[in-house]
Amino acid sequence: MQVLILSIALLVLTNALTPPDIFRAGIAAPTELPSKFANDLKILSTKSSLNTFGFPSKVGEITKASPRHYAWGGINEPAVQNKPLPNKLAVDPWIDFEMFLQTKSAESLGKKYAKDYTEEEIVASLEAVFVSLSGGSKWLTRAKAESSLAVIESQGFEAALKKGRVEFALGWASFLLLTVGFASCIVVPTNPAAKALEQLVEIARVKGGFEYVEQMK
Repeated sequence: MQVLILSIALLVLTNALTPPDIFRAGIAAPTELPSKFANDLKILSTKSSLNTFGFPSKVGEITKASPRHYAWGGINEPAVQNKPLPNKLAVDPWIDFEMFLQTKSAESLGKKYAKDYTEEEIVASLEAVFVSLSGGSKWLTRAKAESSLAVIESQGFEAALKKGRVEFALGWASFLLLTVGFASCIVVPTNPAAKALEQLVEIARVKGGFEYVEQMK
């Protein structure tokens, strides 16, 4: 229960502080709609789901690169397929939410529910489905999708959605807290956060063997 309350609070904070065009993990989605979408997309079936989300049937070259969290550089991170390998092999693609929206499956869902829900509600529900697979990352990889689908198969869609939203919210929370913390150190150098940071720097200086720098000048 505490984890659920924390995740909701973090998502509300994220929703309030992020620009309107930033992915928000479907927090504004009607309660009942994401699960309907998940059922329509048949995401319990791994192979059909990967095609649904835009992955090609033929697996390309898998790279060691992994996508970043939205808050930690993921927003502006290019897709791995935009970085061709030296041997010119086709790289297995990363899929983002915009690419998912352009798939036939997403478009058909939009048309199916257009009479009963607004466009904003439909997009938010598709966000919820996407975050259940991608978690906090902007890009969905084949490996991440398969891992999340395994959670859905064993624990259900709601469990995967909760897990994805918590991961998404915690990444933004850590980014915001760190940013605010550094800003407070500049504005109020005597605050506890600044003192703690100063102690960490001092420990790093000594551990790194820089204790004689002053004597060498």
